[in-house]
Amino acid sequence: MRRRAAFWLAWSLAGLSVALYAAGFVFAFLTLNVADPVEQISSGGIGSVLVFLPFLTSPLVGALIASKRPENSIG
Repeated sequence: MRRRAAFWLAWSLAGLSVALYAAGFVFAFLTLNVADPVEQISSGGIGSVLVFLPFLTSPLVGALIASKRPENSIG
């Protein structure tokens, strides 16, 4: 793959990952006051979404690697 194509593909996939995470955060925020019909012990909420924040490092590091070295298999 050419360097320019790898750059755009990597950063567009990283942007998609960030956008999907942000959408999940918005949905978690909107459902904070919704009654839970099952009455589970852990209610979730924003804290359950923030737990997954470190997982955004994988697409961002992959985009950095793929934009600098497209031949690298990690990127």
